[in-house]
Amino acid sequence: MGPEEQLKCEFLLLMIECYSESNVFPNIQHDNYRIEILQCMADFWMLNEIKKKLKERGYLNVMGFMQDVRCIFREHRASKKCNNFCWGMRLEKQFELNFKQVFAVQETEQEHTTKLN
Repeated sequence: MGPEEQLKCEFLLLMIECYSESNVFPNIQHDNYRIEILQCMADFWMLNEIKKKLKERGYLNVMGFMQDVRCIFREHRASKKCNNFCWGMRLEKQFELNFKQVFAVQETEQEHTTKLN
């Protein structure tokens, strides 16, 4: 992975962390806030591993980074142990949108039509 791609992946990971801290739990009562965050974030423990691997330049390409991040979302959907399950789905959607913007990925007409149907 080149230095520009490395920086973009680090930025995407930072965006995940910022999004999860600021937008995730606005409706949770303060008393239960920490407990629910810990329950929901349990599936996201691997973020630290991804951060470490990025720091050590352990990804050969962006695809390896994407596979690891998407694995986190898959496992979160599979576990369903979080009371705020839709949070993980919102975070995943936001991540995919951020990825397309950061890497300037544009949908083809066929992809756009498939999503509409």
